[in-house]
Amino acid sequence: ISAEAAYLYDAVHLYAKALIKVLRHGGRPRNGTAIIEAIKGTKYRSAMGYHVYIDENGDAAGNYTVLARGLTCNLKNKTVPGLMPVGTFSQTQSDKLPT
Repeated sequence: ISAEAAYLYDAVHLYAKALIKVLRHGGRPRNGTAIIEAIKGTKYRSAMGYHVYIDENGDAAGNYTVLARGLTCNLKNKTVPGLMPVGTFSQTQSDKLPT
């Protein structure tokens, strides 16, 4: 899977989960503010395999993944070049940085 496809998948997946949450609470699907609020404070595992935490501001705070180019197997079991996570640095709560 290309990096661009993974980022698109993550965006659609995150939006869909938030939309479902809003609808289950009786909200309207065109209420962008409610959808953004539903995204805040969530965690998910991205299509690239790293963990993402969205803080109370809607930022992916403190989540960094080191990617390396290498060979990997695709869905057709063929060896292809791609990006793979080799290290992660994650913040699991919304701690403020020291000032």
